[in-house]
Amino acid sequence: MSRQTKLISAAFALAAISGALVGGSGAASAAVITTNPNVTATANNAKVSNVSVSCVQSSGDHGVYTLGFGLPALKADESYDVTLREKSSGALRDSVRVTAGESTDSIVLSAASDGHLRVPALRATVNKLIGGVVTATWAVNTTGQCGWNDLADLPVVEDMWYYEENAGRQSYRVTNTSDFVENVHVLATGTFYGTNGYVGSTGDLVRRTVAIQPHSSVQVESTGLLPYGPCGVYTAWTAAGGGVNASTHTWTSEPRIEEWDLRDGHNGGLDCSPDED
Repeated sequence: MSRQTKLISAAFALAAISGALVGGSGAASAAVITTNPNVTATANNAKVSNVSVSCVQSSGDHGVYTLGFGLPALKADESYDVTLREKSSGALRDSVRVTAGESTDSIVLSAASDGHLRVPALRATVNKLIGGVVTATWAVNTTGQCGWNDLADLPVVEDMWYYEENAGRQSYRVTNTSDFVENVHVLATGTFYGTNGYVGSTGDLVRRTVAIQPHSSVQVESTGLLPYGPCGVYTAWTAAGGGVNASTHTWTSEPRIEEWDLRDGHNGGLDCSPDED
């Protein structure tokens, strides 16, 4: 689900790399929030010069991995095809083609984090072409990852089930598919139907804060009970931005809504509806 937005025209990228941007122009600078100094870049050939790399989070993004370098000037009928790919997967993140007459002093490529996954280490591959035929290939490799968590991108309640049916207790599985530790509140409530059209609330079935490690799940057990006998629906979701007992939160996930009918094994498997006796 990574966004691959090209931000090579942003002024902070120009400042990090220095020099003119190939194929683009400068734009108004966004406010820098933080940087990650633990990224490096190395070229495998001396013809690739002035290598520079940065990882910067600015207002409005979740981190941009920017790589820049210079190349020898081009003669007539020569060109460069430059691609930026993830080293591990080979996924294309950026590319540029430079032809004779264009500046080669500062080639700038970038990859943006979507706030769910960090941008992994990258490899820029430079193919030099003469008359359309590749005559040389050079590479620039980076180390380190780049990205910051999107606080609105919450893990979701993936599944719910009974673990103590006669008492109406449930378990909720919450899964974090991001690269970041997610500190979230797990919340659940229910609405039940009784005789003569009665509609009631279960109150809080669960209200708990958990820290979920990247690419893992946690199981949260309910503290509240579903009423024994009637049926209804229960809703579970995650939230952040506010205390666990707050009435509202800044961010909430999509809710998971399921129907229950604790009468199924005890009352002939009647359908769950508000007007049942």
